[in-house]
Amino acid sequence: MARMGADEPRSAVFAYGSLVSARSVSQMLGLEFTRFGPVCLEGWRRRWSLKRDNPGCEKTFARRDNNHVPAWILSLNLEPASESSDREPSAIPNGVLLPVSEEDLARFDAREMRYGRVEVTEQLRASDGSDVAGPRGDELAPLSAAQFESVFTYTAKPEHLAVTPPADAMVLRSYVDAVEEAFSTLGATELARYAASTDPPGVEIVDGLLVADEITAGNPRDW
Repeated sequence: MARMGADEPRSAVFAYGSLVSARSVSQMLGLEFTRFGPVCLEGWRRRWSLKRDNPGCEKTFARRDNNHVPAWILSLNLEPASESSDREPSAIPNGVLLPVSEEDLARFDAREMRYGRVEVTEQLRASDGSDVAGPRGDELAPLSAAQFESVFTYTAKPEHLAVTPPADAMVLRSYVDAVEEAFSTLGATELARYAASTDPPGVEIVDGLLVADEITAGNPRDW
C-alpha cells in the first residue's frame, strides 16, 4: 500500500501506458503501489507519437530477427484531441490513477524523461463518464472526486513528439505486451477500451534485443 494514512498523498498521476502496470511502478519506487480507478481523460487522444533516439539514448535495441539497430523507437503518448472532432466515448483514453508524493513525482519525472508533466485535474472522469470513480475490480481502490487535489499526466516534449512516424522507426513488442498485460489486470472491459482508444502505431512491432544501456536504476530494461 503506497503511503496511505495520515500522510496520504494529495496528488496523483494519470497512467495510460506502461505506468498502468502495478508491478513496473512498484519496482521503480521500491514498494507495493495502489492503483485507483479505472478512470479516463477527456480532451486527449492516445497515439504512438513519442520518439526515442534509439542509438543515442540510454538504452539501445536491435531487431532480434536481423540485428538491425533502428533509428527510432516509438512509445505511447497523449496528445490534445481536436476540438472540432466528434469523438465517441470509446475514443477517450482510459487508465488508472497512482497516488504520489513530491518525492515520487521526482522519480516519475526521471523515468519519463522524454515527457513533460502537465496537470489534467479538471479533465479526469470515471470510466463511465461521471465525476466520481468508484471501485472497479478487486485490485483497485475506491476513489472519491475530492481524494486528490492535483492530477498530472505525461506528454511528449516537443523535441520527442512524432506527429507522423519517422523513417526507420519501430515499436518494441515487449512494450506492447507489457501495456496490454497491465490493462488486462483491470478486466476485459478496460482492455477493450484501451484497444478502442489507441491509434495504430503505423510502424512494425518487432522483438527487440537490448544491445547497449546506461539505464537509470528502477527504469525498465525490457523496452
